[in-house]
Amino acid sequence: MINPLNFVVAIPTFNSLENLKTAIDSVLKQEIPSHVNLKIVISNIASKDGTHDFLETLKNKKKFIIHNGPFENTDSQSMNFFCLGELIPKDSDWVWLLGDDDKLENNSILEVCKTLEKDN
Repeated sequence: MINPLNFVVAIPTFNSLENLKTAIDSVLKQEIPSHVNLKIVISNIASKDGTHDFLETLKNKKKFIIHNGPFENTDSQSMNFFCLGELIPKDSDWVWLLGDDDKLENNSILEVCKTLEKDN
């Protein structure tokens, strides 16, 4: 039996709503092995392009952990990364940092998990 693996895809975002939707969709379309517990962690600070409202619709969904600002008078990238880091569960085994304008190719997470199992 393979031990459960806590795998996180962490996405910092700022004013990139359409790209963020593509990034999230690419994660949700992944083939995830049954022993992998996937979480999608997103930090948004101060977006003014609809990102805040979109993330509010995801907040209560099982796979998501979301910080959804706003912070007054800031669009600091370092603050966004700090918030993202604070959200990542302490029991995570692996964290994949994904830009809000990136996307995962088909079976990316599956291939990473296969490599981890092989090299473990």
